[in-house]
Amino acid sequence: MKKQFLSILLAFCMIVALLPITAMAADDELVITGNAGGYTYSGGVVKIQSGGEYTITMADGVTETTDHIEVASDEAVTIILNGVKINANPRDTAMKLTGAGTVTLKLAGENMLQSDSRNAGIQQDNTTAELIITSCSGDGSTDGKLEAIAKDRGAGIGGGYSASAGKITINGGTITAISQGRGAGIGGGGGDLEAPAGGGSGGNVTINGGMVTANGGGYRGAGIGGGGCQLQNGGNGGSLTVNGGTVFALGNDVGGGYISCGIGGGYGEPDGGTGTDIVIRGGTVTATGHIGGGLSERSHTRNGTGTLNILPQSGSQIEVWVGEDENTAANINGSPFTATTDLTASGTGQKYFHSVSTVIPVWLIDTDKNSLDFGSGLCGDAVPDAQTITIRNKGNQNLTLNQPTASNYVLGTLSKTTLVPGETGTLTVQPKEGLLANTYAETLNITANGGAQVDIPLTFTVKAEHLFGEWTSNGDGTHTRHCKNSTCTAVETKNCTGGTATCSSKAVCEVCGKEYGTVDAKHHAKTAVWTQTADTHQQKYDCCGVVVVTTENHQWQNGICQKCSYVCKHSGGTATCKEKAICEICGIGYGEVDTDHHTGNIQWIKTATTHEQKYKCCGAAVVAKEDHQWKNGVCKTCNYACKHSGGTATCKEKAVCAICGIRYGEPDWKNHSNLKRSKAQAATTTKEGNIEYWYCDGCNKYYSDKNAAKEIRKADTVIAKLKSDPNDQKKTTDKNAMTDTTNTAQGQESTQISNSNPKTGDNSSITLWLALLLISSGTAVGVTVYEKKKKGRVL
Repeated sequence: MKKQFLSILLAFCMIVALLPITAMAADDELVITGNAGGYTYSGGVVKIQSGGEYTITMADGVTETTDHIEVASDEAVTIILNGVKINANPRDTAMKLTGAGTVTLKLAGENMLQSDSRNAGIQQDNTTAELIITSCSGDGSTDGKLEAIAKDRGAGIGGGYSASAGKITINGGTITAISQGRGAGIGGGGGDLEAPAGGGSGGNVTINGGMVTANGGGYRGAGIGGGGCQLQNGGNGGSLTVNGGTVFALGNDVGGGYISCGIGGGYGEPDGGTGTDIVIRGGTVTATGHIGGGLSERSHTRNGTGTLNILPQSGSQIEVWVGEDENTAANINGSPFTATTDLTASGTGQKYFHSVSTVIPVWLIDTDKNSLDFGSGLCGDAVPDAQTITIRNKGNQNLTLNQPTASNYVLGTLSKTTLVPGETGTLTVQPKEGLLANTYAETLNITANGGAQVDIPLTFTVKAEHLFGEWTSNGDGTHTRHCKNSTCTAVETKNCTGGTATCSSKAVCEVCGKEYGTVDAKHHAKTAVWTQTADTHQQKYDCCGVVVVTTENHQWQNGICQKCSYVCKHSGGTATCKEKAICEICGIGYGEVDTDHHTGNIQWIKTATTHEQKYKCCGAAVVAKEDHQWKNGVCKTCNYACKHSGGTATCKEKAVCAICGIRYGEPDWKNHSNLKRSKAQAATTTKEGNIEYWYCDGCNKYYSDKNAAKEIRKADTVIAKLKSDPNDQKKTTDKNAMTDTTNTAQGQESTQISNSNPKTGDNSSITLWLALLLISSGTAVGVTVYEKKKKGRVL
């Protein structure tokens, strides 16, 4: 039993060792991946102590947890929150930053961080650490949600109880920051009589993108800015810079009047906090509740205004509305603002504030060329190549281009008539053809909607010199040419010159290329040439046909005419296997012998075993040397009859020819192929005997001697039975039968005697059976003993 228990325990330990490590932490409700050695998870607290990137999600089956997160690293930390929902226990903070390193939160899915009283939803007390919040989809995106909630005296995002916020930057995501009592939505924490420093200040908040909603706590904390405090001063507003995104900063309306600021200082007893220093460079900002100092309970006035500066980004404008509420708000004088403007006096102190950044509409045309100069040319010269102008929409509004016109230039059709910002189109420009001598300068105006226009000077000069066309013969020894400009009347006429007259043609003018004057019969333009046929030749001038040598036969030597060097084109004659063909024209042999044209007969050359066939004329082989193809002693190919030889005849068969393989001649009656000897057997009373004799089964004959010299009859070999004798009968019965046959072939003998009986099982050994019996008995005894011992152990 002890060994059995230990075996079971060992198996259990092995199974437990094979379980995944995560199975050992069944109580963990958050799942953290990333730098495995950079954090601890104990007692419901995830504590990140080293830099790196971490991803936090909910454990399977967990929808909300009281476990919370602390970032204590002095190195940069990136945390991806993906669907995390934390509702902290009393006095606990959902997420708290205690280190000095920058913390970047990337949002995916819907997340909630809710802390208990005196703690911020995301608590970043006035430390050197910067908190950056953005979307996993990238800066500017509103993907990924975060709801940061503080129940009482803590900011949604920022300071805890009576604590000021540090540096907070929001680049993306959809953020909702809520304080349910005294703290700011984003900024300082709330305080009370016991608070060490009253309300916390708003810190340094920058919003670059995303959608941000900040809701101040109760009737004391600002939407963005200072925290409120009961029986102590409110927190100062800090600073807020908005470069982009959409921002809603909501104060609280109590009894029909806003007590806490949308953006500004916190409510205080006796004094409120000072206002926020606000810079708006872009995006959309909406604040309900005052912008400025926090309300002072003692004086029922607001403590300072803070500042409000509008700094539009390049190419943009910011429009501002202020008033008692959304319905009565009106544009501030000068809105929209395109340059830096201080609205402290007119913007702060208002219950409702709304600003929107929009792009300043700009209609602007830009071209890649400021002017086009086509240079100069002669009258009648080809016009210069067209030049291309690239037109760019350099503004931020769509442009509709107007097709331009020109007086002395040909303008192509605009490649595009509508250009979106940054898009380009093209226009070609070329001087007109037919312009007379002058300078042509004008301005090309490219215009579009919105008053956009660009002017490009065009210049081209036609010189007073003419570019004439080709000279044309007048047929009278003169030639004329005209200016190439079709609108010009300039003309020149001159006499033909140059060239040389010959026996067959007039001189050709070197200018106009036409003939003029008369022929020169003595001036042959070409040399005398031979006119040749296969048999004759003639020589005459090719230019005028005057004969130098009359028609005559060729004078052959070795196939070449000795007078005109004509090379005979041989023909006629017949080549043979030994001789070339003889040319019928010049009488010499030409070409090659014709190996297929034989003059001699074909003959067979035969030996006893082979044959070949050749032409007698040249010895060319018709049938290569090969063995005879025998059939019945005659070659099937050349009909050669075999002269048989070789082989040995017997008394039964003729000899086989060693050459063609057939039998020939006559059998040899003296050469026995299978002569068998039979020994002499004495006759008995029951059986005949025989004399010694030899028998040939080839010729079926009997011989009395081994050399088969004396032939006998079969009957001559028999010895008759003896007369009956009782004693002889008994001796005969007791004898074993014996057969002795001696075969003799060409003087050799063989004897075979058979005297064997078949074996039975009567004489088999009994040792094997005894061994088997002993083994069986031993096995049976062993089994019986084993069963008895087993039963004894059971009892």
